[in-house]
Amino acid sequence: MARRGPEARTRDAVVKYARDRYAGKVLVRKQATTGFMGNTGDPDDEFNWINGHTEFVEFKSERGVCTPKQIQRHAELRALGYTVTVVNCRVKGKDLVDVMYRRACRKAQRGTG
Repeated sequence: MARRGPEARTRDAVVKYARDRYAGKVLVRKQATTGFMGNTGDPDDEFNWINGHTEFVEFKSERGVCTPKQIQRHAELRALGYTVTVVNCRVKGKDLVDVMYRRACRKAQRGTG
């Protein structure tokens, strides 16, 4: 079995937390971050909440930084109205999941996705 780095372990812990805590309320989809032309710059995961609210998460190691292509893509998504968050630790990632859920609930109450 291949060894997984700190970024992957953080992602695994946060995604597991989201799926366990908010089962039936969130669909977490791993984005295709490499394509025909190499790294796409897309965030690692897309969190789709039951009311249609979507947020993106980029996972990094504790000292990891986004590439210029990632920074550009994240800015494009933000310009379209999406929230994109970079997470480099499990605790902050789990806290973010709870914040995303509350945001999704508020948007549902307002009738916006």
